[in-house]
Amino acid sequence: MPNKTKSAFCLAFVLACALECASFNAASAENYFLACSTSKFKQKNLNADHYPLRSASQLSSAWRDLVSSQKFCTLDDELATKSEIMSKLGPGWLAQNVHDKDSVFIFLSLPCFPSDHKKAVYLLPYDTEPENLDKTAIRLEQILDSVKKLKAKNTIVFIEGPFAGAVEAIGADDCWFGTYNLIVDKKTESAIEKSKNLVLVLSSKENQPTTSGAFFQIMSKELANLPEATSLYNVFERVKIKLMEQTKANCKVCKGQIPVLYGKALAKRLNLGPSCLIPSSCE
Repeated sequence: MPNKTKSAFCLAFVLACALECASFNAASAENYFLACSTSKFKQKNLNADHYPLRSASQLSSAWRDLVSSQKFCTLDDELATKSEIMSKLGPGWLAQNVHDKDSVFIFLSLPCFPSDHKKAVYLLPYDTEPENLDKTAIRLEQILDSVKKLKAKNTIVFIEGPFAGAVEAIGADDCWFGTYNLIVDKKTESAIEKSKNLVLVLSSKENQPTTSGAFFQIMSKELANLPEATSLYNVFERVKIKLMEQTKANCKVCKGQIPVLYGKALAKRLNLGPSCLIPSSCE
């Protein structure tokens, strides 16, 4: 074969390989997992026995068993500061790595500071300062604003907000607080439904306290024992029934903790089922 012909053949082969690799890379998708849990605080007077330990990490691990290609980052207790959480959610890890074919899964288990008359409700990171909640705690709109800026194909956000107060204040018919959990107003709910690429799941209704880590625990067990592939919405409905039964049984005056899902369109499309596990770190 003449040298020119050989060169042309080699060039064509190289270009073909490059195009094939480019096509494969463009089609590949990654799954990003961020799990943040707070069971204790820098200011020890905020500590309480009923805060679940590494609850978000456990649910994230159960979910990761269902997908193949993945990258994950875990922030527990001392690592779960406001700056670290918001950096990973905002301009940091997710924003710098996520592309338009990727999926993002966010699990937050942060005690929720209750409010009266539907004022601001806060999630409490490790370094929360009670006297300066607006600057040291996290509001739902801050989380959603960060999520909206991601280029992800789909974003799933689970938030467990254990009641940040005395357990004795839970369960009375005449609630001590007007609001116990995060508030999703009609405008935000409508925006989530219209986006069709976001699911937000909260551990209880806004006027109900989340009393423990039962929601994430039940969800983890459900994911670990899926008999067959099914939608996220179907899994959520099963978990909701089990959570209501369990929390009602544990509290004689409670009506049962009811979790809430926003973004039904995506939840009904997103199928879950067992797959292989290929972990990597978030660094």
